[in-house]
Amino acid sequence: MTKLEKAHRTKDLRDYLLSDKVTEDSAEFIPMQGVITLLETTMPTIRKRIELGELKEKTFFLKQPERKTFLGVEAGGVKVLLKVKMQRREIIRKAVFEAAKNQTQITYTDLLNLADMRWDSPPDRLFCSRVLNELSNESYDDTIDSGIGIMISAVVISRNEHMPTQSFFEHAVKLTLMHEIGDRESQLEFWHEQLALVYSHFGS
Repeated sequence: MTKLEKAHRTKDLRDYLLSDKVTEDSAEFIPMQGVITLLETTMPTIRKRIELGELKEKTFFLKQPERKTFLGVEAGGVKVLLKVKMQRREIIRKAVFEAAKNQTQITYTDLLNLADMRWDSPPDRLFCSRVLNELSNESYDDTIDSGIGIMISAVVISRNEHMPTQSFFEHAVKLTLMHEIGDRESQLEFWHEQLALVYSHFGS
């Protein structure tokens, strides 16, 4: 399966779970790998959610042509977690655009707190990083045609370092806005340039 096919299949599953066809108490079987991809998580995290009762494990048996066992979870719990994930994504989005509009900055910790997540939780940090990268992808796509290329996530900083974390600069390299991550001085220079662009473009 290609990445494009996988993306389409994930979207189809997401749309189905969020539709009226699936209730929050649905016991329909959802394959484990589909859940991991959909919730952008890991097997250990899924196991933890099962232990906490947030998800209910379910087994599917296929008898022909040969007996196979497939592990998964019930659809209702996945729908609940997916809705929470989407709500958190929207909270992060609003907070980032609000900071850009007000020409100010927000820390990763405060951003996660707003979304009822924790900085000391690796899955929460990873989720936040993915959302910030998505937002920067959007702002980059919206501005690159004018020859600028803006990363709106420049308004999100570390409470201790008072600048974005390495993931911000790694994503800048992926977007070809930086040739390399470079040293702290070059990172500060790039970040200040991006911050000025964000304030100029999105500020009120």
